Order: sequence, then structure tokens, then C-alpha cells
Amino acid sequence: SPRWKAACASRAEAHGLLLQAAQAGDAQAAFHLGEMLRSPSAGIKADPAAAWPWYQRAAEGGQARAALMLGLMAKNGEGVPRDAATAARWLQLASGLGNAHAMFLLSYAYREGDGVPRDLDKAAALLEESAEREYPPALQELAMTTQDPTRAGHLMKEATEHRRNNWNKF
Repeated sequence: SPRWKAACASRAEAHGLLLQAAQAGDAQAAFHLGEMLRSPSAGIKADPAAAWPWYQRAAEGGQARAALMLGLMAKNGEGVPRDAATAARWLQLASGLGNAHAMFLLSYAYREGDGVPRDLDKAAALLEESAEREYPPALQELAMTTQDPTRAGHLMKEATEHRRNNWNKF
């Protein structure tokens, strides 16, 4: 986050401070440490496998974005073996914590039976909930699948507005 970056003279210093805070149980620091380790940055080599336990600490501490990252990493085999069931478990946690992106991805998992039993009702409910949270891809997906042309137009307009104005919040 910009606050951590502003407080540190270098990425190495930020890494050290985040590590101290994360080891002391700060879930937000654990998330940011995971982000730093997963993505290449000045002076820090990307190491998704090393990021996993920090994201896990953060997710277990209530950080929805960390649970989302664990789900994505397991789904894509990034730093850990590809595992759809593990991905779905982390996406379920992130969804339960209110993450609209995770709800959207989990809706696909239920629709396709990828890591969870196929359940079209759950898939539809998760897609609707993600759209209610103004997640642009969910709004767009609903617009493309609805039978109501008026609703489809409204949803596409809303998706475009939210994509333009709020993309970074997801």
C-alpha cells in the first residue's frame, strides 16, 4: 500500500518492516508481504511459493484479498500445484468475507463443477451477489445472459460505469 511505501526508504526496508509486523500477527502486513514476494519488484525477486504462507496468514486473519490470491494461485498453479478444490475453498472464504471478484470466480466454479459439485443455483446466486456489489465482469456476464433486454441494457451501462470509475477497488 502507499502508506507502507511512503514510510520506507527502500523496498528492502519495507520488506523488513512488513516481515516484523506479519510475524507479530498483523494480517494486513502479511497480505502486503505476500504481494511483495509474489510480484517482482526492485530488489525483491518474485517467489510465489514464498508468498503463499503469508497470504494464508492474512486470509486466516480475515483479509479477503489474501484469500482471493490463494484461490487464484491454486487455480493457476502459481507457486503451488494446480488444485481446483483448494482454489474453491479459498474463493469460498474470500466470498464469505465479501470479495466480489471471488464471488464471480466461484460462480464459474459452481457452474462448471470445477473443484466443487456442480450447482447452477449457487452459481447464479453468487453471480447476482457479485453484481450487486458492482463488480463489472459480473454485471457484464448478467447482461449477456439475461432474457430481459431492458435489464441487459441497464446492466451493461452499469458495468461500463463501474469499470471506468471503480476498477481499482476490486
